This record gives sequence, C-alpha cells and structure tokens, in this order.
Amino acid sequence: MVYTFSNKKFQLFRNMFFIMLFSSVLFVGCRPPVTDSDEEADQENISSEKDCDDWLDSAFDMLGPDRLIITASPDMPVSLLNQWSESCIDLDVIQMTLKKEELKGMLDGEILDRTLDQRFDIIDAMHIRDNLLYKEIAENVAGYKSTELEQVVELFDFVVRNIGLREVGEPTIPLTAFRVMMFGRGAVEDRVWLFSNLVRQLKIDSVLISLSTDVSNGNKKTYLVGVLLNSGIHLFDPLVGIPIPGKEDNPEKDVLVTKPATLTEVISNPELLSALDINKEEPYPFTADILKKPDVYVIGDSSFYSDRMKALQFSLGGSHSVIMADSLINNDAGDGLLTRVGEAGHDFWKKEDLKVWDYYEKQNLAAYKLDENQIKYLEAMRAPFKSPVKFEEPFERSRATFNDKDKESRDKKKLKGRIVYTKDLLKCRIIQMTGKLPVAIKMYQNIQLVAKKENQKPEINANSSMVQMNVIAIQDGIFWRGICSYELEDYETALARFLQYMQLTKVRGKWSTQCRILISQSIAQLGKPEETGKLLANPSPNSIYYPSATFWYKRWNKKTIEAAAVKEKEASKEKKESKPVEDKPKEKTAEKDGKSEVKKETKPKGKSADKPVEKAKDNKEKTVKTDEKPSGKSEENSKEKSVDKPEKTDSENKTKDSGKSDEGKEKSEVEEKKSEDKTSDKKE
Repeated sequence: MVYTFSNKKFQLFRNMFFIMLFSSVLFVGCRPPVTDSDEEADQENISSEKDCDDWLDSAFDMLGPDRLIITASPDMPVSLLNQWSESCIDLDVIQMTLKKEELKGMLDGEILDRTLDQRFDIIDAMHIRDNLLYKEIAENVAGYKSTELEQVVELFDFVVRNIGLREVGEPTIPLTAFRVMMFGRGAVEDRVWLFSNLVRQLKIDSVLISLSTDVSNGNKKTYLVGVLLNSGIHLFDPLVGIPIPGKEDNPEKDVLVTKPATLTEVISNPELLSALDINKEEPYPFTADILKKPDVYVIGDSSFYSDRMKALQFSLGGSHSVIMADSLINNDAGDGLLTRVGEAGHDFWKKEDLKVWDYYEKQNLAAYKLDENQIKYLEAMRAPFKSPVKFEEPFERSRATFNDKDKESRDKKKLKGRIVYTKDLLKCRIIQMTGKLPVAIKMYQNIQLVAKKENQKPEINANSSMVQMNVIAIQDGIFWRGICSYELEDYETALARFLQYMQLTKVRGKWSTQCRILISQSIAQLGKPEETGKLLANPSPNSIYYPSATFWYKRWNKKTIEAAAVKEKEASKEKKESKPVEDKPKEKTAEKDGKSEVKKETKPKGKSADKPVEKAKDNKEKTVKTDEKPSGKSEENSKEKSVDKPEKTDSENKTKDSGKSDEGKEKSEVEEKKSEDKTSDKKE
C-alpha cells in the first residue's frame, strides 16, 4: 500500500533528515584516530564482567519457561551462551578437564559425545529452561513445608497429580520432559525423571531402584525411587503413586501417605511390602529379599554431567541460583554423583554396583529426531494449546491515510475477518506448573468463557477442527482447575470440577480413570473415605491405574473389607454345616408294596405303642376271611365292613402320626378298637 504525504510534511521530514546526517558526519570527523592500544582495550571490554553478566542475563531471560515455548527461538540464547563460554570462562578457576577414559563403561555413543562437548546446543537450552521451571516448582509447591522430608512428599504428590499415566496400548511418541509436563500425560519413567529433578533442586539425591533382570514381572515396568535423606533411603512407588507406607503411617489420621518407609525398615518388616499385594494371586513385585541387593541407577543426563554446565553452574548466582550441573565423577566442584550415592547406600550397594539410567537421555535425543508421522501426531497433541481460537471481525481503517485511488480499490475489496490462535491454554498451563495456582484458576475460567462464546460464531463453527480445539480447551481447563483447587486444599471445589469434567465427557475423557482417583481423594479429604468404595471397587485389571485404585480402596474402606471377610467366613461355615446327613430309618416314610408305613420320629414310652398295630393286622386278616363267604348276607356285611374299615385305619394312622407317648390315651384307643371288633364279629 502506498502512503502519500502533504508537501509541507514532506519538506519538514527532508530538512530533519539532512540535519541528522550532517551532525553524524561532524561527530565522526571530530573523533581521534584509532590506535592499537584502543583495539586491545575494546577487546578487554568485550570480556568484562559486566558483559559476561549481560550475556547470561539475556540468555536466561530468553530461556524462561513462559517465553521460550511461546515467543523466543532457542538459536539466540544458544549463541549468547557460546559467546559467554568462549570469552568469560576463566580456565585458571574452572577446570574443563573431563576425559573420555574417566567415563568409560558408564556412558557410550552419542551420550558420551555430548558429555565431552564444550559447546552449548539446543538440547542444553531446553535443559536450562527445564531446570529454571523445576526450581520454581520446588519453591512454590513445597517451600512452605517445615522439613525436607515433608517437602519431598509434597513434590511427589504434585508429580502424581499432574502427570497422568498413559493407558496400555495408547499411542505415544518420544517426548521431552517439558512436553510431558505441558500435556500432563506420560509414562512411569516420566514421573521418575520429573520427581528426581525436583528434589535435585532441593539439593537432595535420589536413585532408581529396579527389579533385577532375573526377576520376572511380565510386561509391567516396576520401579521404586529412593530418596537419600537423613541417612535413610526413603521409598516411593511412581506406578501406584504413593510413598511406601512406613510403620508410622496412620490411615485413620492421614488421608494420604505422609510417612514413607525406608529401605532398612521394609527389609526388617516385610509385612509393609506384602500389605501392598493386590490379592493372593497378584503380590507386590518388590519383596524384602529382592531389596536386600537391588539394581540401583543414578539419574541424570549428559547436560548435567558436562564441563560446560559445570562452568555455567559456577558462574550462576542471585536470581539464577539453580542447579544445572551434577557431574558423575569427582571434580574441583566436589564429590560426583556416583561417590555421593555410593556412600549413601551403606550395606545395600557400593559405588561399583551403580549404573547410569539412560532412559530420559535416549527419549530426549529421539524427541528431536521424529519422523513424518510422529511429527503429525505431535502437532495434533499440541493443537489444543493454541486455543481458545477466536474470530476477529473486520475493522474499518481511517480513510484519511489513503489516496483516492486506494479508496476506490479498498471499497471494491470485500473485507474479511481472521482466525486468531491465542495460546492462552499453553500460557495458563505453564503458570499452573510453576505453582501460581490462583492466577491459573482465573485464566482457566476465562478460557472456558471465551471458548464457549467463540464456538457459537458461524465463522468458527464452520470449521470443525477449530471447534474441537476449543472443546478440548474447555475440558482440559475444567480438569486442571480441579487439580489447582485440590492443591489449594479447596476440596469441595476440586470435587465439583472433577465431577463436572466426568459429566461433560460422559466418563469417556482422556483423564477419566485418573479423575476417579482424584474424586476419591477429594471425598476422603472431606472426611468421608467410606463413600469412595463404589468408585474404587472392582477396577479393570487391564488399566494402568489398577494397582493404584486397589491400594486406595483398601486404605479407605477397611471396615467394609473386614465386614465382607466376616460375612464370607460365615457363609463358608454354613456351607460346610449344611452338608446332607443320612436320616435314621425310623424318621423316614417309605412306600412298600403300595402301602404306606409311617415311622415314628420319637419312640413312645412303654410297649403298648405296638398293640394298635398288631390289632390292626388281625382286623385286616378277618376282613379278608369274610370276603371269601358266598352268602348274600355276607356280601352286605362285607359292604358294611368296607365302610367301617377306613374309619379304623384313620384312627390308627392318627394315633401313629401324633406320636403320643401317653399310655392312658393309648389304652382307651385300644379298648375302643376291641369293642368295634366284637361288634363286627357278632355281625359275621
């Protein structure tokens, strides 16, 4: 677009230009000639202490977590760091003498080459950015705790809440630690790496304890993190998401585990580990015998181990007092990581037994070498962080700045709005991770309002991908608001946010399984742990959260579990007692030859009980004899007897069924039957 000025303005501009040009020539002409001594002085000024500090300040400012990922490029801070390294490192003070032979057997390949390199690269820039973030998290999240152990436990819980575990079979690509933190989702190893680096900023060492190679645990990767503090090795399980409960742990008092067990403690008390069994068929993978001689790894990477980071660490101070270097071997800065960890192992391991954990190093290097498909997947993961996506309406510019020709062309051109990616979700997530929770909550609320409003606009609604980005921003924002409220100990609000997320995603969101755990923890924190049973009972064995859900269910529902055990025991006892027992012959009613014989349940007193039976038999025999007579009278008599016969049998059966043992009654019944027999005989 061509802009025109009035003649008066143009003349004024031209006059000012010539005045400035004349002044610059005048000053240059008056400058004394440059000598060799002046050039040497300038060279010394370049390497002055002030310049060195300025280079570091500028580089660190560009590498701030809230700047590098959003606005700055890593190329400029890397250039400043190398300029500082070449001009400002005093080799008389800082020994850059790390040799390949010293690291033989511990590092190899690209990891070894990076450790020995003296120049900074992009991975170093990310390393500085990450540790600046770790320092801020450690101070804001755990700084208020009174003891170091309490700070360590607080940081572990923070990692477990903010880094959800990917489910088995979920697609994944190599990710840097920073991306894992931003996405809030990773592997068990990512939890280990983040937790270890957070406690490092507290100047506390930690190790990875793994199952020995000869111990089979299926396809599950099982680790413990040992924090070396107060002459003890405190144990944390990153998969279950708990400090291993120690002898002082009190579930009745503490909702979460606040008293971690030490390695010495669990070996002396094996029941502390067996209490973590899922069931009899699925025992806890670590036992006291395994932990007596564990596989132990030191945690770090080539940036931590290098001389260039050691030199940078030596020069830092004030606002930049952050741990950037942690050498493997002893040097002029002090004992190396291997020596410190070896001495802290006591009788469990020696320095010679230690290995170097290279998971994160390989993961980090692979994250910068993604193939085309992996890059597409990464972009899809990053897309929601550009939200909320906004549509800006076209606006009218002042016509006074355009000439007539431009006015005509502009009037003919149709004005269009534009799509704006605010990246507010990314900014808010970084603020949350640094521990500035109240600010993050307000930003998440605003993101939700803006995203809903923008999705109602036809320009946005016409693009389904942009609508989906805003929808994900709303869902993630609600979930992360719940985590912020939980960490602020506002458990009622946290519970409301988690339930809102589950309702919004119809229990199918990517955070749904983790959300169940957080809902249960919120309910337990509100003093109602017994109400968590329905949420945690019967978790899917295929879920990565299966061990975690089982642990919390057992911890908060002991009364329910005990009652169920008692009920099951009673049912088993009743089942055994209800086995069929053979009855005595006298207690049965048997059918023989078409005639029913009723056995008495109780034996009556005296022998008179047998008399009615014998008399009945005599009467039957008599009845059969009378039926044999051919005379007509006998037929009539037989008819009368056939009528009388049932009455006699009924009285007999009644006598037998009643089972009465009273002899007086039996005698009267016998006499009546005798009189009836006499009457029948007379008739015959």
